[in-house]
Amino acid sequence: MRLVQRCTDICRDRGYKSAMRSTARYISNRYPKIRYLNYKIKYGSSTPQSYNILHIDPNNINYCVQNPFIKTRSSNGTYILPGQWDKNVLEEDIMFVRYKEIGWGEQGILPIEEYGLYQCVKKHIERGIPLTETDFYQWLINNESELGLERYREQTFEKLGSLIKNISEDGYKSQKELLSESNPPLSTSLIRKKRPEHNEVMIAIGRDGRMFLDDGRHRFCIARILEKSEIPVRILVRHKKWQELREEVVKASSIESLSEKAKHHLNHPDMRTVLPQSISDQKHDRIINSPTN
Repeated sequence: MRLVQRCTDICRDRGYKSAMRSTARYISNRYPKIRYLNYKIKYGSSTPQSYNILHIDPNNINYCVQNPFIKTRSSNGTYILPGQWDKNVLEEDIMFVRYKEIGWGEQGILPIEEYGLYQCVKKHIERGIPLTETDFYQWLINNESELGLERYREQTFEKLGSLIKNISEDGYKSQKELLSESNPPLSTSLIRKKRPEHNEVMIAIGRDGRMFLDDGRHRFCIARILEKSEIPVRILVRHKKWQELREEVVKASSIESLSEKAKHHLNHPDMRTVLPQSISDQKHDRIINSPTN
């Protein structure tokens, strides 16, 4: 009933076309299978699978999304979205990006090393400063009442210390590996409700193939600071123009038929998942027959 009422209100205030667009967005966001079928019709065999896992070097991700997609979209499935979010570099220092009460502001990307949580973890790991003595922790104390962050500080910092210890001593483990343990170090209640891949670190990919952190910030910051060479991630959002490049590669009959931009990205981890066999064979032959081999 609420959906019907909202649709009626939008129709009255902005017209039936706006109401139809809003309803379509709601259904797509709420029901990932419908969203996937819509993408399948549009993009064919280049349509991204909802829970494909990439293994990437966290040091290859240098920006996180401010006003993250995880807070404005369902975490189920994957999205293909337009917009300038991947080009809008924010200059201001941002301590915290999770809570709506702080004010999302405009969507854009923020250098990870300027993010308050990252600096907090870095000081603790590299300089031995207790988490409770960092600028980030003090900022939370000063702002928690106004922003309603009391429970966040209490719950997060207790888990954060344990998470740093576990990853430092036992290495970075996938959600599937954690689930298989008889006594997992952290709660896996969410993992048990959904497929394990659902709860991996989530990233977004911009139009030029750059990868941005969207969710799983605690795990990601720890892995990056500890210089882990590889972690599993899943893609929550792809820029529409990046997906169009994937579609171009899938439809290509040879490397020569590709645009220069598509050729440049053939080794991208998200592009390798859709490479036709003919292009993959051509790449292999070029490597074998190169003068250096």
